Amino acid sequence: MLEGKQLILATRQFAKEDRKKSWYYTISSILLMLICLFGTLFNFHISLKIICSIFAGLTFGRVFVIYHDYLHETILQRSPLAKTIFTLFGLYALTPTSIWKRSHDYHHTNNSKLFSASIGSYPVFTKKKFEQCSKSQQRLYLFIRHPATIFFGYIFAFMYGMCIKALINNFKNILIPY
Repeated sequence: MLEGKQLILATRQFAKEDRKKSWYYTISSILLMLICLFGTLFNFHISLKIICSIFAGLTFGRVFVIYHDYLHETILQRSPLAKTIFTLFGLYALTPTSIWKRSHDYHHTNNSKLFSASIGSYPVFTKKKFEQCSKSQQRLYLFIRHPATIFFGYIFAFMYGMCIKALINNFKNILIPY
């Protein structure tokens, strides 16, 4: 089995983008998502609405993965059209490109490190660290890691964390720059 540098060298040939495939998968996935969303809104029968909404969610996930790859600069770089498409998708997904890229790059650098900021991941405390925290810090830690919070991650991580909180912080920086 290959390891380390040998593995990297063996997989290098697969790290080159096929731009035609990137555009094909981007456009076809977005079109499928839009068709499914249209079917969810405009079907008359409830069973068809349910089927379309399930497929809309699945294709949304697929487009989000493509969006993720675009922001990692692995596909469609230096394309004004791709930038426009993914900027609009980021707004639709409540993950604006600048905020997602900054927080996600931080996440890749600091994921699962003890005592780091919990941007893009859930905080990890040792038992000793948890016991040293104040009661309010302990409650916040438990709230962040609670299954309901994780289940409603769209609201807490995306809507609040990436949109509302980022907007509030941006206004604070504008009003109070230092």
